[in-house]
Amino acid sequence: MGLGESLRDAIDKLRGKHILDRKAIDEFIKDIQKALIAAGVDVKLTFSITNEIREKALKTEQVEGLTTRDILINLLYESLVSIVGDEYKPDIRPKRIMLIGLYGAGKTTTAAKLAYFYKEKGLKPLLITTDRYRKAAYEQLEHLAKSINVDFFSIKDASPEEIIKEALKRIKRSNVAILDTAGRDSLNEELIKELKLQAELFKPDEKILVISADIGEVVKSLVKAFNDAVGIDGIIITKMDGSAKAGGTLTAAKLSGAKVMFIGTGEKVEDLEPFNPKRYVGRLLGMPDIGAFIERVNRVLREESEELPEIKSNITLLDFYKQIKTLSKLGPLKDIASMLGFSSLPKDVLENSQDTLKKYKAMIDSMTEEERLNDALLNNRSRIERIARGSGTKPEEVKEFISKFREMKKIYRQLLNNRDLRRRFSIGS
Repeated sequence: MGLGESLRDAIDKLRGKHILDRKAIDEFIKDIQKALIAAGVDVKLTFSITNEIREKALKTEQVEGLTTRDILINLLYESLVSIVGDEYKPDIRPKRIMLIGLYGAGKTTTAAKLAYFYKEKGLKPLLITTDRYRKAAYEQLEHLAKSINVDFFSIKDASPEEIIKEALKRIKRSNVAILDTAGRDSLNEELIKELKLQAELFKPDEKILVISADIGEVVKSLVKAFNDAVGIDGIIITKMDGSAKAGGTLTAAKLSGAKVMFIGTGEKVEDLEPFNPKRYVGRLLGMPDIGAFIERVNRVLREESEELPEIKSNITLLDFYKQIKTLSKLGPLKDIASMLGFSSLPKDVLENSQDTLKKYKAMIDSMTEEERLNDALLNNRSRIERIARGSGTKPEEVKEFISKFREMKKIYRQLLNNRDLRRRFSIGS
C-alpha cells in the first residue's frame, strides 16, 4: 500500500466522528505514524511532526461547521507540506543542463521529458548523450528526440569530450541544451573524473542529479556524495507514481538540503512537473488538484483540437461511457481521479481502464435505448441476464458494472458541486 492510500485510509476512519477528543486524535496519530514510517520517512521526523499535530489538535477548539475530520486533515496537510520541500519555479530561459546519476535512475527518459517541458514553454531544446556504456542509450535518446520533434546530437564510438566539443558547435540552433551523461552502479573515481571533465567542457548552468523515488533514505548520502564530488544545483526524482517510498525519498531529500526541481509522475514525456509541495501533498490526501487537471485538459485540447462533451447532472449510462472514454484521452484514469480528488474510485476502473471500457461498452451496447437512459430498469433479473448474454459477460459482472455506475453518478454530483469546474467548463444542471 502506498503512502497516499495509507493516509487516505486514516482520514476515512474519521468519518462520523463529530467530537475532537483525545481518543480520536490519538487513533489518527497512530495511523499516520504507521503510514509515514512504512513509506520510509525518517522515524524521528515522523514522531516530531505527528507530536506537533497532536499538540495543535488538542489545543484546537471545536468550531461549528468544522468536523473532526476537517480539523485533522488541515493539520496533517500543513505538516506534510512543511517536510517535503519547497516549491520550484523553473527559470524559462536559454541554458545548458547536465544530468548526472547512477544506473536505473531514468536519466535518459528524464532528458527527453525536460526537453518536452521546455519546448512547451517556447524554447528550442537540443538533446545530447555521452553515454558510451549502455548500448541502447544512443538509440533510445535519438528515438525520444524524434518522438517529441526536438534536435538530437551524439557520435557513436566517440569519447564524451569529442561529442561535447562537436555538440557545442550546434548549440546556436537551439537555446536549451540537455546533456545526458553515463551512469555507473555506484559513484566511483572513474565516474567522478568523467563528470568533472564533461562539466568543464560543457559549462552547464544547471547540474541536476536524477534519482529514483524507490531509493528512500539513501538519497541523503547520494546527494552528499555527488555534491561533494562534482557539485549539484538540484535533483529530479523519477518514478514518483509507482514507488511506495516516494514520501520517504522526498523528506530525505529535504533533510539533505537538496532542492527538488522536478518530479516524474508517469512514463509519458509529458509526465514531468516542477515540484510543488502543496500539489503533491494534496494528491496524497485525495484533495482536488484542479490546476493540474485544467493544464492536462488544455494540452489535450491543443493536441486533439477537440472539445470535451458536456457534463450533465442527470448522467445516463450512455453519457457515462462517452465521458469516461473522452477523459481517458487525458491519461490514465488513476491520474485524473487523483487530480479531481476521487480516491474512492474502484481500482479496476483506474488501473485497467482500456480493457474495462471495452467490457462496459459491450454491456451498454446490449441494452435497450430505454435502459441506457434509465438505469432504474436494470434492477430486473431478466434484463440483467439478457445483457450478459449479449455482451459475452456474466450476470454478476453486469450487476457489478451497474453498481459501479451508480457510484460514479455520486462522484459526478460531487464534481458538479465544484464551482471552479462549473465555471471553467460551463457545466449544466
